[in-house]
Amino acid sequence: MNGCKVIAKIPGSNEVTYTEYREDGGSRYLKPLNPQYPTIQIDEKTLICGVIIGQFVEE
Repeated sequence: MNGCKVIAKIPGSNEVTYTEYREDGGSRYLKPLNPQYPTIQIDEKTLICGVIIGQFVEE
């Protein structure tokens, strides 16, 4: 869903990224949580490994 935090594997890389999934005007993007990094357009080779459904915050 638009705005969900996801773990995604970027094509051509052995790395995964923790980012925000976005849809706009029929296109799909991965928006980094750190604004210093570029937004990545999703294609059919991009693999969404998982969706973050919660987090643990230690007291």
